[in-house]
Amino acid sequence: MVYIVIMAGGIGQRFWPYSSPSNPKQCQRIWSKESLYQSTVKRALKLVSPEQVFVVTSATMQQSIASQTESIPLQNILVEPSGRNTAPSLALAARKIITLGGGTIIVWPSDHEIIDEDDWLNLHRDAVPFCGEDKMVIVGIKPTRPATGFGYIRFTRQNNSHIVNAFVEKPDLQTALKFVESNSYMWNAGVLVAHTSILQKQFEQHLPQTWSAICTDDLRHNWNQTERVSIDQGILEKTSELWMFPFHGGWSDMGTWDAIGHKLNPKEGNNILAQSFVSFDSHGCTVVAPNRNVQLLGVRDLIIVNGPDGLLIMDPKFAQKVTPKV
Repeated sequence: MVYIVIMAGGIGQRFWPYSSPSNPKQCQRIWSKESLYQSTVKRALKLVSPEQVFVVTSATMQQSIASQTESIPLQNILVEPSGRNTAPSLALAARKIITLGGGTIIVWPSDHEIIDEDDWLNLHRDAVPFCGEDKMVIVGIKPTRPATGFGYIRFTRQNNSHIVNAFVEKPDLQTALKFVESNSYMWNAGVLVAHTSILQKQFEQHLPQTWSAICTDDLRHNWNQTERVSIDQGILEKTSELWMFPFHGGWSDMGTWDAIGHKLNPKEGNNILAQSFVSFDSHGCTVVAPNRNVQLLGVRDLIIVNGPDGLLIMDPKFAQKVTPKV
């Protein structure tokens, strides 16, 4: 049996002033009638039945997630008592699926955009039999630029397969340039494919405290005993059973405001979402102000976001530094 686990517990703080704990980025419908989370669920249902889709989220986001989860059983929404990073989230889902008999789990973030969807789905259809019960597969994205906001995967080729050698977190620009030129690095898409049998073994070996806490009857009481660590750092960087499937299609993690320009209306050299817009000698700006009248006069390369929690004006190079703290 194949299951898809959608990780939907992130706040998306770099999308302030729109994203918030109760209405996170993955549930926002700023530039589309369909949220990124809804698109992810719809994509999952092209691979498996509704009963085979699980969603992991937090208590503060449960209402927002549930309101957009019409097609899968509400009991498949697994609620974390508090945010402890992605390793406890995966352990929670894996343990639940083991109680159902186990199977192969495909782990997806809830807030990514996939352009070439057929290729994406076919990649996962190929990854499931490749994994069997003793291999784990992650997905690498072919870099299109020297991005400093992504993690990278270093790999080597073995026949027609790709073995993961190392993970590198968010390099500086010069290092990212070398990575792109070397053709030995991929962006880390945050996707994992693995059978519950090997996942249980990996948790028992590398994060035994987390697995023990998850397997108790009183999860709420023992949840704080789980290690606060990501899947990558807690397990994937430590295992020798990891392979990579490369994806060469269109993909975006939609992680920052500078990543959403293509979703807006191109107007006079700017990307705009506004009630009305006037520009004079202004270029390269991204403006998100759907209920405002906007004028740009003599400005270049700015991101301007007018949201429910405040106003953001910034140089795009600071997009990774946005926080809700003002």
